[in-house]
Parts: sequence; structure tokens; C-alpha cells
Amino acid sequence: MTSLSTSLDGMNRAVDSLSTTANRIAQSGSAPAGSTSSNAIGGDTVSLSSDMVSLMNARTSFEANAKTAEVSDQTTRYALDMFA
Repeated sequence: MTSLSTSLDGMNRAVDSLSTTANRIAQSGSAPAGSTSSNAIGGDTVSLSSDMVSLMNARTSFEANAKTAEVSDQTTRYALDMFA
């Protein structure tokens, strides 16, 4: 597996995590920050503070994988320039 495909896979996982967490927050209704509330759909308990941490982790993961893809692209360009 190349570094580019690994980066893209990581970016997709980050997007999935972001979507899941955002949906969980949206479905929790309006609860005070740091509190828990009952999810209207599944009855799951939602901790807004831990969900915010999940959102930040997903963002950081996406950014790191995007940077890895960028570096992989630059490295490929440099290698092609050397042989051209």
C-alpha cells in the first residue's frame, strides 16, 4: 500500500468519525456544555465534552493525513524531476 492510499484511507476514517460525532451531537438536542443528555433516537448518553474531543481528534487526524499526502506528492514530483 502506498503512502498516498494510506493517507486517503486515514482521511476517510477521519471524515467518518467527524460525521458520526456531529450526528450524535445534533441528535442530542440542546444540553448545557459538559453535561450528558439522552439521545432522542437511540437513547444513548451523549457527553458533549467527549464529543468535542472526538471532533478535535478527527480534525487533527484529517490534517495529518492530508499533510502526509502532500509530502508524498512532493516526493514523487522530486523523484520524477531527477529522472527527467
